[in-house]
Amino acid sequence: MSSVNLLSRSLIKRSSSLIGWLVFLNIIICAETLPIKTYTAVDGLPQNNINQIVFDSRGFIWFCTNEGFARFDGYKFTNYGVEQGLPHRNVNDLIETRSGDYWLATNSGLVRFFPQGNPNQAAKSNGRFLAYNLTNERSGYMFSALLEDRAGRIWCGTETGLLRLEKVGSDYALHPTELWQRDNKKYSIEGLLEDRNGILWAGSYGKIFRIFPDGTREQYGELEGLPNIEIKRLYEDREGKIWAGTGKGLLQLEAHPKSGQRLVKQTISTEEGLPGAWVRDVWQAADGAYWAATDRGLCRLVLSTNGAKPQIMVYTKDYGLSDYYIKRVVGDRFGNMWIGTANAGVMKWFIDGFTTFGYQDGAAAVISVREGSNGEIFLAGYAPEKYLAQEDRTLKKSAAALHWRLGKYENGQFIWVRPNVPSKVQFSLGWNQISFQDRQGEWWIATQSGLFRFPRVARFEDLASIAPKAIYTTQNGLSNNNITRLFEDAKGDIWIANTSREHNNLDRWERATNRIHQLNLDALKNRPVSALVEDRDGNLWLGLSGNVVPGGLARYRNGVITDFSDVETAPHSSVYDLLLDTQGKLWMASGNNGASYISVPNAEQLDFTRYSTANGLTSNRVMCLAEDKFGRIYLGTGKGVDQLDQKTGRIRHFSPADGLALGSVDDILHDHDGTLWFATTQGFSRFTPKPDPPTQPPLILIDTVRIGGQVQPISALGAIEVSLPTINASEGQIEINYVGLSFAPGDPLSYQSKLEGVEENWQLPTKQRAINFANLAPGYYRFLVRAINADGIESTLPASVSFRVAAPVYRRWWFIALCASAICGLAYAAYRYRVQHLLALERMRMRIATDLHDEVGSSLSQIAILSEVARQRLAPERELTTITAKEPLEKVAVTSREALDAMSDLVWAINPKRDQLSDLSQRMRRFASDTLTAKDIVLRFHAPDAEVSLDADVRRQVFLIFKEAINNIVRHADATDVEVLFMLHDQHLSLRLKDNGCGFVETNPHPRQNGGNGLESMQRRAKELGGTLMIISDNGNGTLVQLDVPLRPRRKK
Repeated sequence: MSSVNLLSRSLIKRSSSLIGWLVFLNIIICAETLPIKTYTAVDGLPQNNINQIVFDSRGFIWFCTNEGFARFDGYKFTNYGVEQGLPHRNVNDLIETRSGDYWLATNSGLVRFFPQGNPNQAAKSNGRFLAYNLTNERSGYMFSALLEDRAGRIWCGTETGLLRLEKVGSDYALHPTELWQRDNKKYSIEGLLEDRNGILWAGSYGKIFRIFPDGTREQYGELEGLPNIEIKRLYEDREGKIWAGTGKGLLQLEAHPKSGQRLVKQTISTEEGLPGAWVRDVWQAADGAYWAATDRGLCRLVLSTNGAKPQIMVYTKDYGLSDYYIKRVVGDRFGNMWIGTANAGVMKWFIDGFTTFGYQDGAAAVISVREGSNGEIFLAGYAPEKYLAQEDRTLKKSAAALHWRLGKYENGQFIWVRPNVPSKVQFSLGWNQISFQDRQGEWWIATQSGLFRFPRVARFEDLASIAPKAIYTTQNGLSNNNITRLFEDAKGDIWIANTSREHNNLDRWERATNRIHQLNLDALKNRPVSALVEDRDGNLWLGLSGNVVPGGLARYRNGVITDFSDVETAPHSSVYDLLLDTQGKLWMASGNNGASYISVPNAEQLDFTRYSTANGLTSNRVMCLAEDKFGRIYLGTGKGVDQLDQKTGRIRHFSPADGLALGSVDDILHDHDGTLWFATTQGFSRFTPKPDPPTQPPLILIDTVRIGGQVQPISALGAIEVSLPTINASEGQIEINYVGLSFAPGDPLSYQSKLEGVEENWQLPTKQRAINFANLAPGYYRFLVRAINADGIESTLPASVSFRVAAPVYRRWWFIALCASAICGLAYAAYRYRVQHLLALERMRMRIATDLHDEVGSSLSQIAILSEVARQRLAPERELTTITAKEPLEKVAVTSREALDAMSDLVWAINPKRDQLSDLSQRMRRFASDTLTAKDIVLRFHAPDAEVSLDADVRRQVFLIFKEAINNIVRHADATDVEVLFMLHDQHLSLRLKDNGCGFVETNPHPRQNGGNGLESMQRRAKELGGTLMIISDNGNGTLVQLDVPLRPRRKK
């Protein structure tokens, strides 16, 4: 089965979709689209009537309007009006003095603006404005213009003349001049200028005054050529020429007029081409041209050197301006021109930027742009029906229908023709290298039915009628009739890439023989050629396209093709364009791998260097390439154009926001004079590259800070360093907004930040201009942020915000100290209570012991004594009676003695004076000695010398176990030797008793009831103390009793 040609399918799909959406474009009639960005009240301006545009020393732009004034930082407007304390809403002018003061000219007087707040007002008011008026004069004079001269004096143009503001001590005071009259508008001043000689020029109604540094002045009027109308603007250009904008046009004045000489040297009015008589502003651009703001449009004037009329180009709403009525025009250092209007806000025009043509200009979509043999600009694309020549229109289709045509751009106009090929022939579905004029001036047109060659024509329009010089098809040697790429090499031979479902091929038309040679390259079988270029050594490089089989790069040299698709660093996707730059590097644009280049194309081992989104490209799908005369590489993508500076590696991005035509950029041409032309799927753009101006580090400022939603006081100019008061943890999150100042086109700033105290390294650059902190731990913090421009240059000084987060009340030292004191107090109170309780318990134990000893002991002793006396006094002669009575009395005596002993043990146990281990061992020793010695049993007793306090219950239970064991030895063991070992080890008390008596049979080493209740009682007592009792015995081998109890027992139930 034959293979499907992937390029053909993709081209058909691409072309069909292109035509589909182009049909629905809106029709807007205009000449060309300028790179203009408009800002209105919708974008944040206080009002759309712009009275003045001022650049300050920091880089902010200020706009004066009839509803206050605004500060613009490139991102947003910060407005100040009557709600913020401005005395009057109409602001006509603004100046920043060399000392950093800001002054406003309003309809009700002169106002000083305090960006950081008026230091002489209460802190609560945060007043930023202070009005100034003449002493003993009514307020309400309208101030129109302000100027600071080189001596530091501020001149004020008002509706009643000229005033001077001078510093008096720490304040300022207004003084009238000779050109001021109360309630008389005879000297109304709207234009002020100090020329390079220090002479002050003041424009009034039909008059101009010159005031010299020594105070003398000169007056000029109708006799000196001035029109009897308002002088709106006075301006000195770079050459020292003086210009005046008036209601009768733009006037050039004598810079050094002499007595009796005409002041007006030249008048440029509607007769010379101005669209309106009123010129309200004038500014000279870097190229020497003048821009004039009129009430009927914006004008560009180029003066003639031979006295002829100036060349005037008028821009109106047809060119994309937002309003006809232009009031202000001024340029910044970034190449932007700012245009203030009366009704539609302000416009920013990058005058060195892109000029764009679209559907409304006749260029609905452009797929190829080439330069002719004489430097003409030719293109291929889709033109709307209504922009075609009458004879070329298809009456059956609507005016919005689009047609593939060849075009020529000339003087802002497009000429579209359909080459004279049969009507059924469809043109190539390729783009970029599809049709061109060769070095001989002949035309080569690629179609899906072969290659058409037209002769050189005198007029481009003649291509519609002249017959082809030759038609090349398969019958003439072509591999296939579906042509997708054409290329002319240094010899003038034409390389023809063609494709079909069966195979792809590359043919060469040889000029010397007028013959076509088929190359039949296996490398092209599944990958059609999508780009061609010739290097300095005459080698042909092929960009290959693919889908199932990845595209790549190949070189055709000396009849041999070398495929570099297997090289690891080579692009492994479709290569759409190839470029040989002025250094001899070979560049390739790939579909998925960005852009790559080879430094030495003729090397055997190629080394590829790649640029991708990881390096700053906006997309890895690059469609086309070009180089400007400064060596910068331009990469066309679906997101605009990336400009790569090979020296620095800097990448700058241009998009429709900079004036580039919408759509994907599919082709770029660098023409003979250095202009770049961009073909896009929605139009056509022109760009004249300029050398990069010296780059300055961007200024970074802290704009606003909010704590818990409350705005903190910061200068209206922003601040490099901000120190916040201590922040309580309960005040919520901290929001910091910052801004970098740069109005350079294609140079959006990035920002890096870090929080000292938490982060050691800078965060990755982002476009984010705000950060929030919440739930910060108590401590000191310092937030740092810096701006980075497209060249990678960072701010000289990072902006910073320092603050301390206070600990919660429960974590503050005084609260912790208070709690610690309270805990210590409670602990001491508990200790005192316990000591008192123990003392009371000890006293109670002492009373019990004393009472038992005194009361019970004495009673038992008395019983025992009386029983003995009674027994001894019985009459011997009454023997029977005596025997009968003697036995109970003896039991009474024995029981009394036993009770006395038990009571003695109990008294000893609860006596707090007997709580030491030595007291226990001493009593055990005495009891054992008294009991065993009476039976002639030898006692060996070993006890420790340590003084350890024992619980009363431990002493009592251990002693009773010991006592029971001794009694058992005496009663049952028939022993002659007893050894007692009393020890302390690991917070345990160990007692070991060993006799050499008869022993007894015991199969269970832990008897429960053997031996009667005595052994059971011993086991119970040991268990209650949390210890163990072991009794080991055998007939004839004696008995071992071993007790082990903890010193501080845990009671067991």
